[in-house]
Amino acid sequence: MQGEVRSMVECGPDIEAAFRDQHPDVHLTQPLTAILVALDEGSIDKGDTLSVGGLKVDVLATGRSSLLADGSRNSITVFSALPIQHMPDLAPDRNADTPGALVTPWEES
Repeated sequence: MQGEVRSMVECGPDIEAAFRDQHPDVHLTQPLTAILVALDEGSIDKGDTLSVGGLKVDVLATGRSSLLADGSRNSITVFSALPIQHMPDLAPDRNADTPGALVTPWEES
């Protein structure tokens, strides 16, 4: 599996409440974030552990996979507890035309 961060947002209280209803087995200890990942290959599933720009991210749940607007790649929304403070380092900078952070499976070192 390999992909790229396209955007990242912190979920509000309504989304967190819906998340808790749909995933009662997941106990949130930090605010929920949603990361849109454009996939080059493979898939991402609930329970996976990812490296997102070198940060360890546990996948709490995933949204439906769909094509990006330009039709070039599949994308998936990954729900995690990754703090939103990391967004400037992970999301693409469209003004500078720089890509988002690399997303790969986490490998223990």
